[in-house]
Amino acid sequence: MPDTQTATTELTSHYTAQVAGDLDRNAKEQDRIGAEIDALQEQLRALQYDHTLLTNMQKSLGGPGHHLPARSRSGRSALGTATEDHYAARYKQARTGEEDRHRAKQ
Repeated sequence: MPDTQTATTELTSHYTAQVAGDLDRNAKEQDRIGAEIDALQEQLRALQYDHTLLTNMQKSLGGPGHHLPARSRSGRSALGTATEDHYAARYKQARTGEEDRHRAKQ
């Protein structure tokens, strides 16, 4: 009987260690995939924003196949202003993301 009990104890120890290792790998993989999902969601939000901006620009230009709008007194077209606003917003968004990532690392 002692041999059976020893074998059972060894087998239990082996499976306990195996399950603990599997749980650890599973948690790490969940963290990795969660980070990928977060990054993809951020990219999706940026693309959705760009789509909205481009759709609005297309509407302001009169739709596909229409001529560009005349320039204003300042010499800038509506297209130029919208594009500048877009890049300003993207810069601000990028800076905010960098600051958030920096804070998270501290």
